[in-house]
Amino acid sequence: ERETGVTFLKSWIPTEDDRTRPDHDDMADSDPIPLTDNFIVGGEELRFPGDPNGSPEQIINCRCVVVEEPA
Repeated sequence: ERETGVTFLKSWIPTEDDRTRPDHDDMADSDPIPLTDNFIVGGEELRFPGDPNGSPEQIINCRCVVVEEPA
């Protein structure tokens, strides 16, 4: 962003199937957020899927991804 002047946003993209956690499935409809913000997933602040600062219930075997896109 500093080099190009383009502002980017990030989105949490869950793998949507019968194994997806409800908290992660809820993220499918969330709005993109600034790169420096944390996602709120099940009441927890996570920087990205699998964030080691998250609880085991939110990060173990998480198959979600983050997508970055220009604002």
